[in-house]
Amino acid sequence: HINLKIKTDMLEQLASLDGLTNIANRRKFDETLKNEWQRAVRHHFSLSLIMIDVDQFKKYNDKFGHASGDTILADFARALKEALRRTDTAFRYGGDEFIVILPSTNAGKAKEVIERVRRNWLKQLNVQSPDAGNLLGFSAGIAQFPDNAETVDGLVFLTDTALYYAKRGGKRRVMLISDLGASSLDALSSTALDQVYALAATVDTRDPYTYGHSKRVATIAESLGKDLGMYGDELSELVAAAFLHDIGKVGVADTILTKPGKPGRDEWAAIKKHCAEGAKIVRHVKELAPLAPYILHHHEWWDGSGYPEGLRGEDIPLSARIISVADAFDTMTAKRPYREAISEKYALQELERCSGTQFDPKLIEALCRICNNGDRGD
Repeated sequence: HINLKIKTDMLEQLASLDGLTNIANRRKFDETLKNEWQRAVRHHFSLSLIMIDVDQFKKYNDKFGHASGDTILADFARALKEALRRTDTAFRYGGDEFIVILPSTNAGKAKEVIERVRRNWLKQLNVQSPDAGNLLGFSAGIAQFPDNAETVDGLVFLTDTALYYAKRGGKRRVMLISDLGASSLDALSSTALDQVYALAATVDTRDPYTYGHSKRVATIAESLGKDLGMYGDELSELVAAAFLHDIGKVGVADTILTKPGKPGRDEWAAIKKHCAEGAKIVRHVKELAPLAPYILHHHEWWDGSGYPEGLRGEDIPLSARIISVADAFDTMTAKRPYREAISEKYALQELERCSGTQFDPKLIEALCRICNNGDRGD
């Protein structure tokens, strides 16, 4: 019995480790964060989360090969562990992303920790390989419980959002979510916000490409809404609906969601159900129920040839029309596993070509104006 327990413990430990970096994996992260969050709630402690992405890692892999890339990730994980306290825990979150849980730590202290990691790692890189030191770096996002979020899902969501803006801001940056300023989502109650974060996390587990897409769509939709004079509850509902516009994809099979290339006839029919399914999901959440029409109708076309109900023109809710434009723009300009991104200029030309048929012409004019002025906010 003793030997069996030892073997079981060893197997559990191995299942919790990332084989390449020898630090804990994402599965272990989910378990550890839940436990640390419960402890922080019970004892009224702060808790900070750092999400890290190695900049230019794909370029490094392409130039020096995957074996060298694996060495870089293992070295980074080691540098990360060496900079942490015994109470902190580092995890490989996936690919070239890492995440760190820092109990009893505020966001300011967390930033000091990550800057220490940066100095140590870059010094190490420059000694081992000046080429690597010149090319590589990392970006990081930080959020703190309970100041920034009061739930596990909310904390992860905001940390990831801070990382997203750090990378968009020029890489090799550390961004605290508190530095981003007020979001249009702030008009929602804390309960509604928690529900948005939880639902967004649900989509993330189904389709790893949808989560980043939904954040970008929300950013573009917010810029369009502001350009059109939206504010307060109307703007916050638009941004929340944009985050959740693909929530209905939780009902679409993984094999369809992750399939490279175009879906077949039956697969396309299954995908088209996500609008109605998404509306049904949010209708069950009292504070999110007003978002249902925007999610239901975000694939309607201005000329009436869209789905699910074939609405036309201004019969389509304005927020749904905005999400439609933002969704199409990001889909074209973001890289996917099966194709490269197209340029922003070409995407705008495509949207203009479809103005008056698929899209509301005044929204295409607004997006062109925003992009030309550099006011997209992402």
